[in-house]
Amino acid sequence: MRTAFLGLMASAFVVWGCTPQRVSAPAGASAPAAGPPTAGAPAAGTAPTTGAAAAGTASTADSCSSGKPLTVHFLNVGQGLSVLVDLPNDKHILVDAGPSSSVVDSLKTTLSTTNLDWLWITHQHTDHYGGARAVLKAYTVDTFIDNGESSDKTTEEALHKLVAEKNATYVVVSPTKRQLPNLDTGLVKISLAAPSSWPVSNCDGDNANNCSIGLRLDFCKSSVLLVGDAEQAEEAQLIGTVGPATLLQVGHHGSATSTSDAFLAAVKPQYAVVSAGKPNEGMNTGYCHPREVTVDRLFRNLGNVQAGTIDAFDETGKCSKMTPAPTHWHQVPTSDRMWFTERDGDVVLSTKGDGTFQRVK
Repeated sequence: MRTAFLGLMASAFVVWGCTPQRVSAPAGASAPAAGPPTAGAPAAGTAPTTGAAAAGTASTADSCSSGKPLTVHFLNVGQGLSVLVDLPNDKHILVDAGPSSSVVDSLKTTLSTTNLDWLWITHQHTDHYGGARAVLKAYTVDTFIDNGESSDKTTEEALHKLVAEKNATYVVVSPTKRQLPNLDTGLVKISLAAPSSWPVSNCDGDNANNCSIGLRLDFCKSSVLLVGDAEQAEEAQLIGTVGPATLLQVGHHGSATSTSDAFLAAVKPQYAVVSAGKPNEGMNTGYCHPREVTVDRLFRNLGNVQAGTIDAFDETGKCSKMTPAPTHWHQVPTSDRMWFTERDGDVVLSTKGDGTFQRVK
């Protein structure tokens, strides 16, 4: 297996317009109304960009609007997360692979090629990488990326063995190994969304949430922030480094432990997507996502313009697989800029780099 353990001691490393290249090292190593544009680049202090004109300049903005869009597919995988990103230059990145092989069925109706440039795993929880083996078997994956941690050694070793068998490059990205693998991303700038150190002593069990490696994508005036299951401890360390983002993947499936008011104030999302299962179905019988307090925070931060409702669990009830508490599920108002895979199915959002996203599916 070609394993790339690449380090960068600066803050967020950026991939933008690089020449395609495999990274290797010695073994073992309903469309919403248009909203005001948000900042298209991370906050000051992140690594400088290279390759093309600075994001948001007139010449680059014209190029974005005249070419193919950036499209983000939030796949309906039940209680889990899988996000397919189609870059305008026909590169494809899959962030997480949901809880099971059913993610391949979703990809077959979405992805027009058998190639994936990156398979990016935010952290080692089953609802995020349970379908990774099926993806590796069904698609040609150029580069497999995770944080190098292990919550289930046997499972991770088997997964990495398959990565090697499929001749994919394995790259570890973490707070101390911040360099991203080379990828020709055209006009899209990609940067790591991870703290300078993990906010937990280890990445085992529930702590794995706060060891999520996220991604930020900037396309002229439009930006996307994918945070995996980052909870408030990790969010606090991201404040001031990731900057405002147009579209936010809501952390930890809308749990009460994520998406703090402080984080929302820093990111200032114009649109948000929650990927979670239906109430009292499958794994969500033990998680009860999303939580009412989080949906309410999102609703207030996204403008208080109601467009439908979502079933959300209040904090007075105890969520348990053995004793589901249906009386603690409530219909909670949602904004016209919020989507939920449990309610809306696959959520596909597209932008021409003008600071707005339109739902195309």
